[in-house]
Parts: sequence; structure tokens; C-alpha cells
Amino acid sequence: MTTSTLIHGDCRIELPKLGRKFDAVVCDPPFGVDAPYDGFTDKFADYEQFTREWIAAAWNVCGGVLCLHG
Repeated sequence: MTTSTLIHGDCRIELPKLGRKFDAVVCDPPFGVDAPYDGFTDKFADYEQFTREWIAAAWNVCGGVLCLHG
């Protein structure tokens, strides 16, 4: 039987804890920052720095393919 584990947290913190490489990493980062939506505007301070950090964290555990969904 195959088991799965769901880890809920900031990937910049959680991915390095795993201590291994994966064949593929699939990401669904927050897009549309500062885009006007019906009733609110999505804000994210230092979005560019955040993006550099999560891509680096994902790439460090990626042994093959890094997929960005968007």
C-alpha cells in the first residue's frame, strides 16, 4: 500500500527539511499580485524577493523537472 503525507507550510521552510531530491516539483504560486479583482486588490510586499526564494527552495529539491502552473 502506498502512503502519502501532506505538509502544510511555507515551502521556503518546509522543503529544505525533507532532505531529499524529487523527480519533479509542481508549483502553483500566487499570480495576479496587485491585480484588481472584484471588490479587492491582492497585495504582497516584496513579491519579487518571495518569488526568488520559493523558486530557489523548489529548485534545490528538484532532481529533474520544475513545473510552474499558472
